[in-house]
Amino acid sequence: MTNPADLPTARRTTGRVWHLFNLLALANLVLLFTADDTAARVLHAIGTAAFAVAAMATRPPRPARRP
Repeated sequence: MTNPADLPTARRTTGRVWHLFNLLALANLVLLFTADDTAARVLHAIGTAAFAVAAMATRPPRPARRP
């Protein structure tokens, strides 16, 4: 496994941002189910989808698979 300290700074930052977006998407999902009214549920659903798309866009590349 690669040591994160050996990676270029951009790849380390991208990995951290990816985790942040995943965390925010999960937080919005929890808030979606605990919301009191329909408007709050809709806004949290939109936020969850937006953070999920951002997480997919910033996902660090996977290493090549071994044959």
